Amino acid sequence: MSNRKTPNIVIEKISLDRVGDLHEAIVESGNEWFEEEMIPAPELSMDELEYATRELLELWEKDEFYTFHILEASTKQVLGFAFLNHVSRQYQMANLGYSVRTSRVGEGIATEAAKLVARYGFEQLGLQRIEIIARKENAASLRVAEKLGAVREGLLRNRVQYHGASCDVYMHSLIPSDFGHTA
Repeated sequence: MSNRKTPNIVIEKISLDRVGDLHEAIVESGNEWFEEEMIPAPELSMDELEYATRELLELWEKDEFYTFHILEASTKQVLGFAFLNHVSRQYQMANLGYSVRTSRVGEGIATEAAKLVARYGFEQLGLQRIEIIARKENAASLRVAEKLGAVREGLLRNRVQYHGASCDVYMHSLIPSDFGHTA
């Protein structure tokens, strides 16, 4: 963990305008993001990233997957991305995920971005539950969930496939009252 002060960050809807900036972050962090299965390959070409961004924008319009750039407020540098996926309108819930570029890990960016995305989910999308699942071995993601004040609900056995093998995860949840909202 770094002693660096958490920078002021903002989130914005993923866009084609920032493909170059996101590509720069992927060049830096592709191996780590691929290892955590946040991107499909450790190296993505600009064309592949542009195509993926178009797909994510379509999923946004379909109310299925909301991806955000995490930006440093002062410089607008892309620090990573965060998202709400597995959106269920039947249950008004979604899953929350996040990745921060390697050179900026340990600054509290993932926690701040997760707060902003959760707030968006509750205030703009009307969600009533946001889940965070993290592999037992992913100490950094478990810390983010803890810092957010998410409630750890339990261990889910064989919940996800990780590099082709079933693995256990901890389930955490946030609800609107965790952010001061009433139903």
